[in-house]
Amino acid sequence: MEKSSRAQRRRNFFAWLSTFASVALSGLFFVKIRTPLNLWLYVGKMLATALSPFVALFGIMQAMRGLNSGAWPPFVAGGASGVLAIIYMWRVLTQHVGFEKAFGPDWRSKIPSAQRARTRRARVLWYLPRRLALVPQPRWTRDLVYWTLTNPETGEERPLLCDLWQPPENVTPSGLALVYCHGGAWHRLDKDFGTRPVFRYLALQGHVVMDIAYRLWPETDLFGMIGDVKRAIVWLKANAARYGINPDRIVVSGGSAGGHLALLTAYTPHHPALTPEDLRDADTTVRAVVSFYGAVDMRATYYNVPGNPEIGWLLGGSPDEVPEMYALASPIIHAGPASPPTLLFQGQHDYYMPLEATRALHRKLLQAGVPSVYAEFPQTDHAFDLILPHYAPAARVARHTLDNFLSLML
Repeated sequence: MEKSSRAQRRRNFFAWLSTFASVALSGLFFVKIRTPLNLWLYVGKMLATALSPFVALFGIMQAMRGLNSGAWPPFVAGGASGVLAIIYMWRVLTQHVGFEKAFGPDWRSKIPSAQRARTRRARVLWYLPRRLALVPQPRWTRDLVYWTLTNPETGEERPLLCDLWQPPENVTPSGLALVYCHGGAWHRLDKDFGTRPVFRYLALQGHVVMDIAYRLWPETDLFGMIGDVKRAIVWLKANAARYGINPDRIVVSGGSAGGHLALLTAYTPHHPALTPEDLRDADTTVRAVVSFYGAVDMRATYYNVPGNPEIGWLLGGSPDEVPEMYALASPIIHAGPASPPTLLFQGQHDYYMPLEATRALHRKLLQAGVPSVYAEFPQTDHAFDLILPHYAPAARVARHTLDNFLSLML
């Protein structure tokens, strides 16, 4: 009897502990990380938002258990946890991204019918485990050399590598290709970082994805990075026929620092300071650009995060020391009527990237007559698409938005 009572108390303890832990987790939906001192909350917030469907379900289950047993604290705590998670999911899933303003009220009719059908099928398969979906796997080529740089002083060769994702054999190519630049604050990480789920999905849609490894600081500077992205575009256009790509349907994209490079590349195809000598006569224009929480105003980004040295390293000093570099490196400065259609993703609680700068870029593009779609996810932080993307509401909405945007570029 005593053992049974002890076991029951243990179960009650863990039930209460897990219930209040879910309340704390769901409370992070409403916390905006503001200083490096509470940056440790970032991981908890990312998990909370990514797992919000499970947090909601668990909270409701705990509330029902508390109600059935007459235990009011678990009922109240579990109910609060479930409600907070549901509110977060509802806000994310119902946010308006503005395709109508960018492409007109009939924008859906501008998507080719074959692509619409493919999107509906792929959306269903996205919800199924890969084994149950019976989906053919994309053709994935790793560490393909897309350019070789030669050091003029030593003669040493430096290959630039990429991974190439192609549609499965039985999927008709769409003709569109996506050049993707990874994030990492311009000085860390590499290609193939957290992006496989969405690349598989895009390949299923018939698109080709070129996931590039550009040079990082301190091996190179901003000019070298932009040059590497433009070299990837030139290489892909030169090999378009080989991979079933329309050279006029190449989209450049990226996340965080990679989003910044993608925007700057797209808005400066002929800029003499941002185009390497060997590419001056090459075509580096793109059909469109997609930025996942990329830096659009380098001065604003520099001052947005206290003690963040990466931008100073990249540009050679502070905005007061090298203001011309900050202007040159800011996509918002180069945006204008000649800019390609743009898709911008941003979390409302993004710790690294200033929200108002991204909103300002979106407004500037629309005022210039450039189709611009802006998806801002409430109560969501940086890198929301990389954490458990199969479950995270923001990642799922972003994938659907990206799907529609790319379909409009066909």
